[in-house]
Amino acid sequence: VAVFNICRRLGKTYTLVLYCNEQALRERQKIRYGCAFLTDLEEFVLPAFALILEDCPEHLRPVYNRSRKTWTYPSTGSEVKLVGLDKHLQKIEHCAPTKGK
Repeated sequence: VAVFNICRRLGKTYTLVLYCNEQALRERQKIRYGCAFLTDLEEFVLPAFALILEDCPEHLRPVYNRSRKTWTYPSTGSEVKLVGLDKHLQKIEHCAPTKGK
């Protein structure tokens, strides 16, 4: 697990998406890429994937499953799951017991 505390506009998204791709192409593994908000994935992360993968050879190109928000790499069997932490917090808060019960 890695957590970065870095200022804005430094290229964090591009660098981390590139790192995820490199790791996923090395060997079979499950990688989780988390953002504070699910909307950040659509606004920042998916365009970074598109930019990095635009000249990717067809036999290495991952497949994106929109409903699962997952990139699957057929060449290695790796998976990069995109996670919006706001959605997970809502699930946790919904299931958490309330005081007095």
